[in-house]
Amino acid sequence: MSDKILVPRKEFLKGEEFYETRMCDALESMRLEGYQQIFMPQLVDTKIEAPKDARIWQKEYVSPSVAVTGRTKRGNPVVIYAHVPNHLSNPVNLMEAINREKPDPSCATIPMDEFYRLLELEDDKDVFVVDFKKLKKSFVSVLSLDEFIDNPQTIPFLGGEARAEAYMKKHKEFFGDEIRISHVTDYEFIEDQPSGRLLYLGLSSPGITLCGNYAINFPGRFIGVKKQLSEGIEQRIK
Repeated sequence: MSDKILVPRKEFLKGEEFYETRMCDALESMRLEGYQQIFMPQLVDTKIEAPKDARIWQKEYVSPSVAVTGRTKRGNPVVIYAHVPNHLSNPVNLMEAINREKPDPSCATIPMDEFYRLLELEDDKDVFVVDFKKLKKSFVSVLSLDEFIDNPQTIPFLGGEARAEAYMKKHKEFFGDEIRISHVTDYEFIEDQPSGRLLYLGLSSPGITLCGNYAINFPGRFIGVKKQLSEGIEQRIK
């Protein structure tokens, strides 16, 4: 029997920033230049490993991860946090949503079949489904870190409990025991049609850090990589 210890292969990928005053233009620039999108969990991992003076702690970022509100076939209101390619991670769809929803394109209409597709992908790893009523009851803008880890948005937004705890420790080290968050409200349930927004990771102090209700017509700064993230390899972004 071999006594060799298998060490997971680690690969560092160079990240590139894409910023535009319309987030759909930033995503389109990324696509045209051949960069792959990274979703919120990979963005959070990058922050966790970076020192406080790193640029990623000094700027705010949007990710192609999405928060989609809607009702299940039984009529239950839910919010889906999805860290996979989706309707709004396509810059064409995002641009059409901004143009269609004027003059107030705060959130985008999501096709019903896309909503049900994301529901079926629920795995509590890349796709999380949260009861909206539970989310609504938890709404506060400023949380202690003890409250933060128990908030129903935190783990789905960041992409898992271990990642959320690691991010919390980093935030406490850099900024102290309080953090600001925001998430969707009743507005998203005025109509039966699902609606969605991209997830926004803000400056950790003093502004909102985890923002699930960032308007789709706001500016967007994304990070892309040249090489597709791979399964089975521990990859980090510089």
